[in-house]
Amino acid sequence: MKKIVLWGAGVLLAATAQAALQTRDLGQGSSPQDMISALLGGGVSVSNIQYTGATNASGVFCGGDGIIGFKTGILLTSGSAANVIGPNNSSSATTDNGLAGDPDLTLLAGIATLDAAVLNFDFVPDSDTVQFQYVFGSEEYNEFVGSPFNDVFGFFVNGANFALVPGTSLPVTITNVNNGFAPGVSAGPCMNCQFYIDNVNAHLDTQLDGLTTVLTFTAPVVAHQVNHMKIAIADASDRALDSAVFIQAGSLRSGTATNGATRSSRFWSTHALAADPTCATLSNAIAKIMNLNCGVVALGFLDLPQGFRNSDNVKDSADATIEALGLYWRSIKRTGEIGGTQNQKSPASGVCSDRKQLSVELIAAMANVDYLGADPSGQSYINAGTNTTFPSDLTDFLRTNSTTLVWA
Repeated sequence: MKKIVLWGAGVLLAATAQAALQTRDLGQGSSPQDMISALLGGGVSVSNIQYTGATNASGVFCGGDGIIGFKTGILLTSGSAANVIGPNNSSSATTDNGLAGDPDLTLLAGIATLDAAVLNFDFVPDSDTVQFQYVFGSEEYNEFVGSPFNDVFGFFVNGANFALVPGTSLPVTITNVNNGFAPGVSAGPCMNCQFYIDNVNAHLDTQLDGLTTVLTFTAPVVAHQVNHMKIAIADASDRALDSAVFIQAGSLRSGTATNGATRSSRFWSTHALAADPTCATLSNAIAKIMNLNCGVVALGFLDLPQGFRNSDNVKDSADATIEALGLYWRSIKRTGEIGGTQNQKSPASGVCSDRKQLSVELIAAMANVDYLGADPSGQSYINAGTNTTFPSDLTDFLRTNSTTLVWA
């Protein structure tokens, strides 16, 4: 477990990051729109989102730091998203979805493909390039290196694949990135092995037997015009042994501008709901924070939501929003939050006022960073009538755990 200590408003806030990889696939409440929302960074607007494949094959993940190489993002697999979760206690994790392959991937692999998972969308970039960070992993390592069972994936922009081994025109595949064939831990000969991590010995907490280092996808695009992207993965030759591609949350970017927009905790807490889903509201911000962080708003000393706060009997972002409002109104010694009752405010009641205040500011900071894409080091809040910069420990925490900013 990784513990980051945050000081502020005279209290100690200990934030604990989950060390285990977790996934939520399209059959568990995630959606293709959630995947794209998680993927977006700055300088790109997206439309016409379409997904083809098994609902269990793709979705969002968190807890990837120290395992995949980045904390949160989206994943597409040739089998089951759940099969990427560790430990690596099987050399042949497989889900046969019984689906067809993809013609572009078949052409790329030079062999028949099956069980394809494909995410298509149109996008308008701000500059003439687009990029994101990703990792490819597979159960085909190491025993099927150089074989026809060479699972394939691609990042197609306007029809061309740009999922390439750095510095080459080779597609990233098991055969093109490895440390040699072996029934166990590989020992060469090397093929672009500077980009390969052998996990047959299970030192990483993922079921995948091997994976790449974090790679950067970059593609030329037409600025300010509609371009098309296709992210796809499939089994090759047979349906056995899953492969996966992970893409870092917030890393789909065009241009380098950072969004400087921020909102105060008062704004977020007094703009809780809106009919327009594109508005900067607390409910929308919390929904995105939870989507990217395994279904919780982690405040360190507790996670929101704590309980069921409305009548739908589903613990979700609506409940977390009510609890966040309870923290806000009680931090300023008022009651009567919109949509709340005295019973719904009870989770906030047991928290000391200073911690309530810092919790409210932390929620606002998360909303600014994760929803607006703001730089946490540029944020501040009102403390005893003074515009106060967040403590460095807090901005370091946000810098480390931000799900939408890509830090140099």
